[in-house]
Amino acid sequence: MKKLSLILLLPILFTACTVPAQVTKFDSETYQPKPESYEMQILESNTIERKYKVIGQVSCTANSAQTTPEDCIIKIKDAARKMGSDAMIDLKTENNESTGSWLSYDTTIFRAKVIFFIN
Repeated sequence: MKKLSLILLLPILFTACTVPAQVTKFDSETYQPKPESYEMQILESNTIERKYKVIGQVSCTANSAQTTPEDCIIKIKDAARKMGSDAMIDLKTENNESTGSWLSYDTTIFRAKVIFFIN
């Protein structure tokens, strides 16, 4: 019985360890999500010559135990794509050290603005 309980719990534990991207919408307008094949670009705002609207922000926290930096980039690009974003701008990273009573680990927060180009 203990083995069966452990087998049933393992998928739940591994799923709980996955850190999703956090999404913040800046307005109530809804945009059509981009297809999964859409290549989400990360740009610097000072290099964009087209007019755009910032429609939100996406972020993800990477730590060595659960989510890698590469995972976070994939997750925030996917979240932006689902929001209907044309691109992300001004990707920033913030490094933190978290310390618990018996555990210490480094985390990196990835944060970018989500934009929609105006015709």
